[in-house]
Amino acid sequence: MEVIMSNKLIVIADAKNAIFYKAVGLKVTEQNSQINADDFNIEHKHPPRREGFNHVGSTPSHFFDPHSEFKNLERDEFCKEVVNHIDSVCNHEKFDELIIVAEPKTLGDIRSNLNPKLKTLVTREISKDLIHADKTSIENHIFSN
Repeated sequence: MEVIMSNKLIVIADAKNAIFYKAVGLKVTEQNSQINADDFNIEHKHPPRREGFNHVGSTPSHFFDPHSEFKNLERDEFCKEVVNHIDSVCNHEKFDELIIVAEPKTLGDIRSNLNPKLKTLVTREISKDLIHADKTSIENHIFSN
């Protein structure tokens, strides 16, 4: 089996953290960088609960909570920051491949925020939470068939 020695950027992410690794061939060589949602002060204010609601005859008597949960909004904002960081890293170094490993919802949010240039670099997407895995485990999950 012939192994192509291409430069790869591996992104391991969950809803609050992202770790960026460099890989050459089938070997993860080094950690490039790491970002955390707390670094970006991503917070959505929770609206106050409606207490003492008095029904007036001409107004609706039901109150519905918003359909989007705040943790989903925060995850989406963090995924936009992850994509911005990927773009920044790819502008400073040349990578032949982009491999994204993230939990399912985070993977979907990252995928939806990628620009067309970055989408052409993506060679693999793995729906798995490996944020706490070591380099050997990451290599095993990504490069084993």
